[in-house]
Amino acid sequence: MDEALITIAEAWQKLSRDSLSASVPPAPKLSDNVLSPKMTEKLWALAHRREYLIECLRTQLYLLHYRAAALEGVADNNEIAECDKIFYRDLYGCLRLSNYLLILVGEFLDVWAKESEEGNLLITSEWLIVWFAKKILQDRKWLHTLKEVYTPNGRAEFYYRFSAYFLYVLFLIRYFGEPNLFRFSDITEGYERFVDASLYLLAEYAHRVEQLPLNIPLYQILTGHIWANEAILYTIQDNYRDHHHHVWNVCLLGMVLLEAGLVTRLDPDWEKDANLARQRRRNWLLAGLLHDIGYGLNLNRHMLGHLNFLQGSPCLTQFLKGLNDYHDRSARELSVELDKWINFGKLQGTLDHGVVSALYLLFLDRAPQRPEEPVLPAQAWLKDIPEAFVATGKHNLDGVTISPKDDPLALLLLLCDHLQEWDRPHIDAMHLRRSMSASLHRPGQTVTLGKTVLRCLKANLSWQSDRVHLSCNQPVQIKLYYKDAGQERFQPAVIWCQNTYEFQRINFAEWPADLEIDLEVIHPVSQELSRGLRLWEMDLFEDFARKDQECLGLWAWFKAARAGTPGFSYQKVESPALPQETFKWVLKHGGFDLSRPPTTSEASRIIEAFPPGLYLRYTLWKEQRLREIRLRKR
Repeated sequence: MDEALITIAEAWQKLSRDSLSASVPPAPKLSDNVLSPKMTEKLWALAHRREYLIECLRTQLYLLHYRAAALEGVADNNEIAECDKIFYRDLYGCLRLSNYLLILVGEFLDVWAKESEEGNLLITSEWLIVWFAKKILQDRKWLHTLKEVYTPNGRAEFYYRFSAYFLYVLFLIRYFGEPNLFRFSDITEGYERFVDASLYLLAEYAHRVEQLPLNIPLYQILTGHIWANEAILYTIQDNYRDHHHHVWNVCLLGMVLLEAGLVTRLDPDWEKDANLARQRRRNWLLAGLLHDIGYGLNLNRHMLGHLNFLQGSPCLTQFLKGLNDYHDRSARELSVELDKWINFGKLQGTLDHGVVSALYLLFLDRAPQRPEEPVLPAQAWLKDIPEAFVATGKHNLDGVTISPKDDPLALLLLLCDHLQEWDRPHIDAMHLRRSMSASLHRPGQTVTLGKTVLRCLKANLSWQSDRVHLSCNQPVQIKLYYKDAGQERFQPAVIWCQNTYEFQRINFAEWPADLEIDLEVIHPVSQELSRGLRLWEMDLFEDFARKDQECLGLWAWFKAARAGTPGFSYQKVESPALPQETFKWVLKHGGFDLSRPPTTSEASRIIEAFPPGLYLRYTLWKEQRLREIRLRKR
């Protein structure tokens, strides 16, 4: 084995010398690629310049993966020794496998940041995957003490998932971060195995680096509950959007902003004590990953709707009505019980998934025990997770104020939860149900493609000295570039309105005077509106609000948005080539101030209540309106 690997290394060294003088072939061109041509060329050139190293690392990781797979669950000290040798083996000179990976990952992130357009860092799922790979490799103590902290079986499990994750990372580097160019096939089960490895490493990072107690079954929760329930929600809820990848990306995005220093601007002293800093990072991992776990309660509510076809029989109709009544009554009773555990807002009979998630978090340290008798949360655990509890409980709770000073992680979660719009596919649920049945009998004959509404996110963050940084002398600028709303079937104007309503929950009177965050969303005018119709999303939404009595309370928002209020503003870009609509929020001290400096968060509210069921009502009205317009144009 040793001789074979040395021969492989020597062969790749020779090929690398020969490839230095060879010209780089042109990079593939994709119409939907979010990377600029310049960035694509640079990353493509990096991959070719480092091709010999990439292939050496792939060979080593491939051997490690399958040797560990054969030992998982049955390894002893003798059997795991070969995996230990592969993992720690010197490749060239004194550098180890992890060092070479670290160099390669760092070069990729350097080129990516250097070639980003307009001084903005382009953030995608692929970039976050490589960034987290660097976080893993930078913690030398974790990787270099595996023998001390893991049993032989534990090391086999670690090697198996570590190699799966980094084989995917190498594929991303090889194809300049554009996943549409390849199908990941280095290992059995491909992308599914990579997702499992990602969740495992996130959980292990929380345990080994941020010292989350080992009795918290984080990996089992992420895979056995969140991931498993995701497939059911896709099939039973129409137009369901991803939550599994969502919480993973929210968590990583929050880790990036923590590293960049956003929370330090809100709370300058938090990193002075190493233990308290680690506790806050631990709290963020819990809040980021588990803030939507209570959404699983929607399984019951949506399953009942699939039985409505039985209502032809009087007895079945009464039975179904009883099921719905029982569900509603149980939900109200549960909300009353949940009210006893929270002290930051009343549920008023409404079951909020964030509060459910927060209560789940309170008893997370007892999750394996399943106590039958009423118990209180363990005091040590309660003292360790206060910020995660508040952030999770407040993130979706209507009308509850979030203080940037007192609840910085709650603000971070609110921000990341709204920013994370990329890679959140929504699909036609009926098509998926039929496709699943058909593909089981005739594999490969049907394909169900999920769609995501966002092209990319750009922020004026800088990548320097292997870290992400915020600029200290200018506002934080974050831009979301959306796709065609008509093709992806979403309603931009309703999203602008709802986000404004959510951002009102921030207490801007306590916002730091030296921090400003500018959020901007850019929507190209949909083809269905621009083909001879000359319509705008905001105009359509305002026409609807004029006729819908429940929307009369939104008129102040329409007026302020069109007038360019300092807190938020709407703008048309009437370009013949690419007409766009943009909406911008400015989060700063005194934000959303319409008439006078606010003394309380309520003084600056522009939307008092968001109408229930608005999204569905508007969608149906808009479809009817567009049909009528087309008929008249004929």
